[in-house]
Amino acid sequence: QTLAPLEEVALRVRNISSLSATQSVEARRALENALRNNGARLREKQEGTAKVLVTLSENLGNYLWVAEIQRGERTEVVMVARPRPAPPRPGAAAVMMIEKTPLFEQERPILDVALRDAGLLVLDSQGLSLYRRGQDEWEMKQSVPLARTEAWPRDVRGRLQLQGESLKVYLPGMMCTGAPAPELSLECKSDGSAWPTEFGVVHAARGKNFFSTDKVAAFFTVAGVEDSEGLLWAFAGVDGRAHLYDWSLEPAGTVSGWGSDIAGIKSNCGNGRQILATRRGDPPEPDAIQAFEIADRQPVAVSLPVEFPGPITALWQDETESRSVAVSRDLRTGRYVAFHLSISCRR
Repeated sequence: QTLAPLEEVALRVRNISSLSATQSVEARRALENALRNNGARLREKQEGTAKVLVTLSENLGNYLWVAEIQRGERTEVVMVARPRPAPPRPGAAAVMMIEKTPLFEQERPILDVALRDAGLLVLDSQGLSLYRRGQDEWEMKQSVPLARTEAWPRDVRGRLQLQGESLKVYLPGMMCTGAPAPELSLECKSDGSAWPTEFGVVHAARGKNFFSTDKVAAFFTVAGVEDSEGLLWAFAGVDGRAHLYDWSLEPAGTVSGWGSDIAGIKSNCGNGRQILATRRGDPPEPDAIQAFEIADRQPVAVSLPVEFPGPITALWQDETESRSVAVSRDLRTGRYVAFHLSISCRR
């Protein structure tokens, strides 16, 4: 027995295959439609009689969909296999590769990191710390605490910018300036809502973790990309979709299937500018990041997804523009891990 007609169902979908974020969303919709056609009643929260976790996985020859149907203490497993399509031809999709380099990990939530000479600056919710590379690991040399000027949102965000011999830190309602040498220094003050992005300075909503700017609805992150008609801006909106705008901020389309974290990145591949995007999913689940280009105002996946040990909590373009900083919370250890991401061309 699987699901009975009129049975209440709480559906979760986890993608650990090479399916793109868009394909994963399409698969979820197909599952939802199939359940409804079978008479099931879907619940947004896990309040249903049956809790269904569908894992989209794969082996060398097939896609494997594994459904775990839980009713009380009893769990039933159903598997369906489907042939995988032939690999994309050279020059089509997956022509690039995201290189993921671990930088640093700790117990406290990491907001941003920056490499400087032989040192590493780490910004977290408690302060800014300077580390030097020891024989086997990073060793803390200095730390400067942060004095909050107002209450922060639960999912606090922060930016760290190095500008020559000086640095700036942006946090909710405050901006700090300082220097990494000869001694780490930081002086903070209340500074309204200004927040730096690839697009320029935007406004952080008070007590929230999203932003706003003229002519654009509220958004979490923004990234620039090129298409055949020139520069486009992608804003990851609070409505769950990415909204495309041209250089004059005229609407140019929407993208479904991306998560709330996106970042622009420059490379020597494709048209030279890509977007790194998380996949849309439930926050407690492991996340993945995939590279996209825009063609005819539509997203085109140009890499396979890169998996992370937990949800992505931060994704920023760094000062080189050819790398991004990603932070993930490892669900196995509970620790926060910062990575550098870059793009290489497949040969």
